[in-house]
Amino acid sequence: MNCDLFIQNTVKAISPPDWAGDRPRRRSQRAFTLVEMTVATSVSVFVLATLMVSFVVLSRSFSALGNYTDLDRQSRNTLDVMARDIRQAGGLTNWTSTSLSFTNLDGNVLNYSYDPNAQVLSYTNGSARQSSVLLSNCTVLTFNIFQRTPTNGPISFYAASNAFSAKGIMVSFTCVRTNYLGLTDSESSQTASIVMRN
Repeated sequence: MNCDLFIQNTVKAISPPDWAGDRPRRRSQRAFTLVEMTVATSVSVFVLATLMVSFVVLSRSFSALGNYTDLDRQSRNTLDVMARDIRQAGGLTNWTSTSLSFTNLDGNVLNYSYDPNAQVLSYTNGSARQSSVLLSNCTVLTFNIFQRTPTNGPISFYAASNAFSAKGIMVSFTCVRTNYLGLTDSESSQTASIVMRN
């Protein structure tokens, strides 16, 4: 029996090793196939393209939202300043479709002037010693004056023929801001009526 055991051990030593038992399977050591790499690359490119498009769209949206917020803030501030100062003014002394001049109760000048070339509405208040730009990037601005007497119909007023008969001011303006990379514009249009108290 020892002889049989010796022969079996010798045969094992001479025979090639059992690859399946000595190392892990050959299949698990291989790299990706060409088909697997192509599919993985295609999926990755699709995901990255989707992310880039989403980023560009969100950037444009945030830029437009910021512009609308800034335009709204600027418009609200302009109308607040004009309403406060015009209501406290002594009277309208001169007007055109792009400028208004008032005399304050203390005799100083209150002036609003629109420059269509620079697209700005400038403001000067001699009583408060203030002078600044109220609106910028303003593409259209018009002033109209009206009387205190209403018309027969919807709530509207007769146009005033001169500065002395004017008791109300109507201001209309449109401001524009360029959005992300200059592709589109954000626009804000405002119209307000301000009644003079004096």
